[in-house]
Amino acid sequence: MFWHLFITHYEKKASKAGTEKERAELLSNVKVLGIVGIMSVGVNIVIEGVSMYNDTTWMKSNRFGAIAMIIAGMLSVGTTIFTKALTAIILMTVYLLAAVIAIFIYSYRVYKKELAGQNN
Repeated sequence: MFWHLFITHYEKKASKAGTEKERAELLSNVKVLGIVGIMSVGVNIVIEGVSMYNDTTWMKSNRFGAIAMIIAGMLSVGTTIFTKALTAIILMTVYLLAAVIAIFIYSYRVYKKELAGQNN
């Protein structure tokens, strides 16, 4: 609902835009908000269903997530020191994305292990 309101707001502003440039910028915002809205729903499903399964999965997932983010941060700082701005930004994004994917995979594995342990 929240994302739908934002998207509708920007679509209305785009239809009333004075210049073509302004209209294109507003429609670009609509596309970005659509992607962010879909991703946030996916992330919430994973968090609710997997990492919040029980206290053990929550603790293990968060501990691994903290370590992964610290490593991504340290790599980002090191990259920033030794590379130019655009390269550093691209690599920081890659490090962050890799950390998030690793956290999701690890959380899912912990969830499956806990689920198998309770069924036995």
